[in-house]
Amino acid sequence: MTLTLKAIVERRATVEMGWEGDTLSLTYLPAKVTAVTPYELKALEERADREASAAQEAGNDPGLAARHAFAEYFTGLVVDWDLLEDVKGPKVPLDTEHVSFIDLQFLVACLRAVIEDANAPKAINSSPA
Repeated sequence: MTLTLKAIVERRATVEMGWEGDTLSLTYLPAKVTAVTPYELKALEERADREASAAQEAGNDPGLAARHAFAEYFTGLVVDWDLLEDVKGPKVPLDTEHVSFIDLQFLVACLRAVIEDANAPKAINSSPA
């Protein structure tokens, strides 16, 4: 089998994380977690602060503006999850509109789980001789 750049970029990985006694599965794109990720997160934090300040000055919810900035980044990295709207479902859509209304501490915990999993040492498969 020939390895392709497309296969590397589109590869998905799944991590499970605990939250308040429950477990959540997150499927993400490992290729998007790179050496520059910490800088992207710092820039995201600064952007969220700017957008929150602008929203507050305009009389809008500053928390929602900050969460919206974070949600855009999050939904570009996480491509699937099993978070349900209620016990019977359906899954919460992974789009900026829906994710913007989720508790920021929860989303940060999700992001932390993804980044830790992406950076965990992995076994290297060698080709048969």
